[in-house]
Amino acid sequence: MSDHKRDDGILFHWKSLLACLVVSMCQFQFGLDATLIGGFQAMPGFLEVALQPYDKGQEAYTYLNWYNISTVRQQLISSLMTLGAFLTSPSAGLLTKIIGRTTALRIGCILCLVGDVIMMTTSSIGALYVGRFIMGVSNALFSVFGLLYIQVYLHQSMPEASTHGFIGMCASKV
Repeated sequence: MSDHKRDDGILFHWKSLLACLVVSMCQFQFGLDATLIGGFQAMPGFLEVALQPYDKGQEAYTYLNWYNISTVRQQLISSLMTLGAFLTSPSAGLLTKIIGRTTALRIGCILCLVGDVIMMTTSSIGALYVGRFIMGVSNALFSVFGLLYIQVYLHQSMPEASTHGFIGMCASKV
């Protein structure tokens, strides 16, 4: 028997690296969504579809097609995603025990798509709220299971010398 140590190099594990790179975007998604929603609330195109013109007494602004969004609605649009994540996160351990990390990430992806489709296709503020809450649930699943998946998957599928740098790179996106 030879005492040959197998050294395949990092490119040999390209599928593992690709999977972990995609999953590492889970951490990026929350920040991107939270940042973009503030910009959308100031865009005339979004306001024209989702909201009403300024109230009476502000006729000077209506000819410019400016639209009004109340502060309560702004806060709800921004906060419902965080509320969904806050309410979902405590059940993460139980969910892992029942369905596993990979299935939880898949459910998170499906919920993310559902929430996005609801928000993109509606002109109702109530449906927008529901879409934001669903996005919060998916973000909780992404945040909790994304990094766990990367850590466990890399340690199971790659040599130890290759894992530490990649875990650090993925964790730095948090």
